[in-house]
Amino acid sequence: MEIVKVRPVIQMWLYKKDVEQLIGRKSTSAHNFLRDFEKFCRSRPNYFKPVKPFQSDSHSTTQYNYYAIVHFFENRELLMAGTRSINFKNDLERLKEAY
Repeated sequence: MEIVKVRPVIQMWLYKKDVEQLIGRKSTSAHNFLRDFEKFCRSRPNYFKPVKPFQSDSHSTTQYNYYAIVHFFENRELLMAGTRSINFKNDLERLKEAY
């Protein structure tokens, strides 16, 4: 018999202007950052499990997951290069403590 522990993951959502303040960039470079983030999420849809990286009703109301954005911001170059050595699940606890 195995005991399964279930812990809910609280998802915090950011709008584009919040992401701009978080990463300290103006709208043009933040737009490029978010475009790269969405492209990465679509190319590797299961990478950010157990959180949903972004949700969108329309382009103007896209919301981004806080932990996914921070993880991508810290490791952008490696993730865009296609490295498999970084794992979001393993980094999630550190992100919760650090942020």
